[in-house]
Amino acid sequence: YTLASLSDTLKSVTLRWYQDGMLHQVAGCRATWTKSGTAGEFLILNIEATGIYSQPTDTALPSALFENQAAPLEMSATNTPTATINSVANCVAAFELNVGNSLVYESYANCTTEVAIRDRVPEGSIELKSKLIAGQNFYTLFEAGTLVPISIVHGVTAGNILTITLSNCQLMEPTLADRNGVQFMNIPFMPISTDGTSEISLAFT
Repeated sequence: YTLASLSDTLKSVTLRWYQDGMLHQVAGCRATWTKSGTAGEFLILNIEATGIYSQPTDTALPSALFENQAAPLEMSATNTPTATINSVANCVAAFELNVGNSLVYESYANCTTEVAIRDRVPEGSIELKSKLIAGQNFYTLFEAGTLVPISIVHGVTAGNILTITLSNCQLMEPTLADRNGVQFMNIPFMPISTDGTSEISLAFT
């Protein structure tokens, strides 16, 4: 999965759910999302969608087919073997990535009503164990405005691996934090696109 440039041709989905013999649905949904992970917990994908309302209808619950689903994995040294900033390995306690889609409900005269994505401002943060300046100087990277790649690989078994690649990130000012008596560093960042689509890549393998 990579981001598409902003346009009216972006695909939408219809969300349906059944409750007490009634079908509820919202059509033409487009969404923004946040991916986050904390050591010792499952990764979370939070999706916030906006769509076009439809009145509920009396509809019987259809037969459901449940496919095999790989078991979720906690973020840990075993399950998350790769976490790098500017190709340098780091000990990461938590991260968050917000795609930052701007959703706009549009219903103009003589036009099709839709929910459009009119802007995208991705941002995120990563919390890592502090290291000596000689190991990696985040202050220099911040002050120089150097664009750096961030990569996180979660999962070790084929079919259940997620690779998050942020090719060009602008690091913000680091702040220090305490985690169980150990000094950590929290670094906000902004993924930067060079062509309108390249700032975020999610690969499932």
